[in-house]
Amino acid sequence: MADMYSGGSTSAIASSAPERGKGGSADAISMSAAEVTRRLAAWISPHRGFLVLASVSSIATVILQLWVPIIVGSAIDQLIRLVQGGEAALLPVLTQLSVVVLLASATQWLASWSTNKLTYLVTRDLREAAHTKVSNLPLSYIDTHSQGDLLSRVVNDVDQLGDGLQQGLTQFLTGVVTIIGTLCFMFYMSVPMGLVVALATPLSIIVASAITKYASSSFGKQQGYQGQLGGYAEEMVSNQELITAFAHKDAIIEQFEAINEKLRVVGECAQFASSLSNPSTRLVNNFIYALVAALGCICVLTGVPSPLTIGQVQSFLSYANQYMKPFNAISAVVTQVQTAYASARRVFDLLDAKEIKPDPADAEIIQDPQGSIEFDDVAFSYDAKHPLLSHISFKAEPGQKIALVGPTGCGKTTLINLLLRFYSIDSGAIYVDGHN
Repeated sequence: MADMYSGGSTSAIASSAPERGKGGSADAISMSAAEVTRRLAAWISPHRGFLVLASVSSIATVILQLWVPIIVGSAIDQLIRLVQGGEAALLPVLTQLSVVVLLASATQWLASWSTNKLTYLVTRDLREAAHTKVSNLPLSYIDTHSQGDLLSRVVNDVDQLGDGLQQGLTQFLTGVVTIIGTLCFMFYMSVPMGLVVALATPLSIIVASAITKYASSSFGKQQGYQGQLGGYAEEMVSNQELITAFAHKDAIIEQFEAINEKLRVVGECAQFASSLSNPSTRLVNNFIYALVAALGCICVLTGVPSPLTIGQVQSFLSYANQYMKPFNAISAVVTQVQTAYASARRVFDLLDAKEIKPDPADAEIIQDPQGSIEFDDVAFSYDAKHPLLSHISFKAEPGQKIALVGPTGCGKTTLINLLLRFYSIDSGAIYVDGHN
């Protein structure tokens, strides 16, 4: 129990309570993927010009790339006609192919540049906002979160978010247009073969989404443990002299290994689950590709269900391959995207924290302070579950000496912190020279 001692009399002003803990939480922050996407869109909005440029460039790139299989198929048919002794216009076809490939390369570079520019601007804004937020956080938040965890959110999580945003935007912009475009071209060339590809697509999507859902929660916990481990390591390194002086090294190593082991277990689960996505979708897509190739051979040999030339079959197989690429590419970067969403939740959780309450505009400045301090029925807790101070009332006159006595963690330092307004009290009032 902490006691106030003055002139031989004592009065209880605080009861002992559990000490508050520091560290980043390893629990996944509750924020839906839709909410994260909505908030990311708000940060992208100021730089939407680069998003428009990336979208237009990606569409142009995909259209040009989808044009290539038609030209290649035409070149194959022209070459077969030439081998058979007929007339063939091979040179104009090859010239057209060269021009299309060069244009596709140029638009692809422009799409990549604009996507990178957009990503760097968004991450810059987020990092600046996070840094400003930390500068305006109340001491109560800083005191209950390790410095390493805050540093991890401002630096590491923003970087992870940037990497995932870059990969996700690239695959999304090109993937959607590629899927729609290739379907249109395939149905134009052969409706039956186009139906085979379209009807088999949901199988690939179902496999990828099931694996992604399983891995999502593990990535949130992984980022939490990374922040906790970083905070713990930062505190131990900065207090190494104190640890050595009290011969506490073995206990510190044991605690570090415990957190590290939790990170290993959660990380293995997340990485294993996400690593299943790419090979699983590739297996399904390769099966579809083989089915299309077999049906194409039947069309060439029998003309059923629709007549096709060898060049057209080659073009169709190229489209089938391009159609499957977005699914393979998205499943390949699903780990980065999920990590980015987990990091985004941690960054937005920091940005949502309450800031220091500004002083009222009409706050009175004490011109001639005398030093009279009064606590009137003050109550305070670091969290609602563990009240620390309750019904604290005492007055210290100018020149009077007051002693606060009690065990560690009972609230002695907290009283001084409340007086200095490092924390906001839950109820009651604190007066200095009669001013609240």
